[in-house]
Amino acid sequence: MCWQNDSASLRTKTMSKIIICISGAVAAYNMPVYIRKYHARHPDDELICVVSNAAEQFVSLPVLQASCTSLLLCSQGDSQAQHVLLMQNDPTVLLCPATADRIARATAGLGTDLMDLIILISGNRTAIFPSMNAKMRHSTTVKKNISILKERGYPIIEEDREAVELATNKHVMQPSMPSIEEWEKIVTKIVALNKKG
Repeated sequence: MCWQNDSASLRTKTMSKIIICISGAVAAYNMPVYIRKYHARHPDDELICVVSNAAEQFVSLPVLQASCTSLLLCSQGDSQAQHVLLMQNDPTVLLCPATADRIARATAGLGTDLMDLIILISGNRTAIFPSMNAKMRHSTTVKKNISILKERGYPIIEEDREAVELATNKHVMQPSMPSIEEWEKIVTKIVALNKKG
């Protein structure tokens, strides 16, 4: 199913097409705010959000729908080969936030749902924003998967921030999403690089 904002039909020209693949990390909760902030500064860009089944637990779909140009749910399937239509004109693709599961799928080249297919077609033009707890991020498997994606040329964007580990109440350095302001700058750079080819 695709929801499209009415304002999208009023646009005669979009500057850039950006597909934001939102996977089921807790950070998905804040994605409408990130997207709204970006869209406020880049109102002509077409922002298409693709939401995984797991992300539907964290993100408010009505709020997300109001923040982007159109919204697609992996739970609705890939009717009429949407992935082919979406990937026309080489859009910028962001996997944000990226869970360990989605990173593993990208590494393996899986194509089991709409999000997988978009990432598979986009290849190393997909910018990946890992978001998971520190123990998972530093596990051997996740480190290996991220290393493989880096070797293949995927941009991996992450920062370590101090956080309190809930289980132990210890202060740890935790991989996390960039701030909203920083994210907007990073995405703007990625879009500019993709336009150059």
